[in-house]
Amino acid sequence: MTRLEDRILRDLRIQADRITPSSVPRLRLPGPDEYRTRIAWHPGSWRRLTWLVPLAAAAAVAAVIIGALTAVQAIHDPAPRRPVTGPDGLPPYYVYLPREFRSTVVVARTGTGAVIRTLHAPSPLFFEDDEGGDCTQSVSAAGDREFALQATSASYAVRIFLLQVGPAGGARLSAVHLPEKLGDNQELCYSLSPDGRQLALTFAPRPAHADVMTVQVMTLATGDVRQWSYTDKGVGDPVRDLTWVTSRTLGYWLPLSGTYLLDTTAAGHHLVADSRRVTGAQDEFQGASPDGTRLFVAHSEDGGRHAVLDEISARTGKVVRTFGECLFACDGGAEPVLWSDPSADRLIVAESLNLKAAGPQVDTIGILKPDGRKAGGAFTPLRPQPRVEGEIPGLAW
Repeated sequence: MTRLEDRILRDLRIQADRITPSSVPRLRLPGPDEYRTRIAWHPGSWRRLTWLVPLAAAAAVAAVIIGALTAVQAIHDPAPRRPVTGPDGLPPYYVYLPREFRSTVVVARTGTGAVIRTLHAPSPLFFEDDEGGDCTQSVSAAGDREFALQATSASYAVRIFLLQVGPAGGARLSAVHLPEKLGDNQELCYSLSPDGRQLALTFAPRPAHADVMTVQVMTLATGDVRQWSYTDKGVGDPVRDLTWVTSRTLGYWLPLSGTYLLDTTAAGHHLVADSRRVTGAQDEFQGASPDGTRLFVAHSEDGGRHAVLDEISARTGKVVRTFGECLFACDGGAEPVLWSDPSADRLIVAESLNLKAAGPQVDTIGILKPDGRKAGGAFTPLRPQPRVEGEIPGLAW
């Protein structure tokens, strides 16, 4: 319960204690004729109903309390949906895009790596990973069984598909009817809300021009859309790493400015002006804890030779704890946080271990705990490793 709810309940209880039968105005008695008529039908009824006076007072207080709590809940996010986990505490399934087969998406078991479903993009589309780096990751997950991914045609028209995985491992694809046509070179990034009800998109309305950006939030059940715009005045600061923090709050990163949070239920249409900045430009947004109270950000140290992953408060932007130094030199931040347990004590992250290797850069996927790069900490590679290639993983839990 929040401090606001505690305060409301405390004040209402004080007021309720002050209510006594003598403080409640007497009920208006009917006139003589009306009284005689009612007594004729119900003799002695008034004496039997006098006990309703304190009950009515109590009912009035209860109604006020219920109304106040309803109002409080209306301004807070709904309770986050707890992800389903297996005996090892990890989600049972993950989805990935095998780079060598770009027309397919694969559903596999986390514990064994066994492929349980392979789905094909509808012809002539093929699934596309985010090689441009606009998003933190190429597949967006909601809960533990809903995913969003991007498909592109030979003419570079972009489509978004939802992938739903059933409790027994069955899976199906369905196309999202976007409010407008999107194509290549529009700095596209997308994110599925934690409750799976909304899809957020950010893109440049004019292809190849990131000085003007648009963020749209679409309610999937109805197709309703809200939109925010942002113009960076030509300095080249596009919106990156669009990620839901809660079911009403979007997080994003502006490379030259910092990490921002946008309340999608509040009034306004200007993206930056209507958002709240929580970090400076040095901290790149990587993800959020399931309850939305903490954010994961990465910053470079020693001239970019080291990157450190921190957990910060979503309210204050202050560092809560450090997960430790990444194993690789990186420009502007670490690899993405792919999953967090409810307590945010264990993260699944991707790390690029060999920047000098020829060909596609191979990631190691593993569990990182606080101070995981310092004495007493631990980074544990997942066994078996998910089948992923590339700097930006086409992978999600």
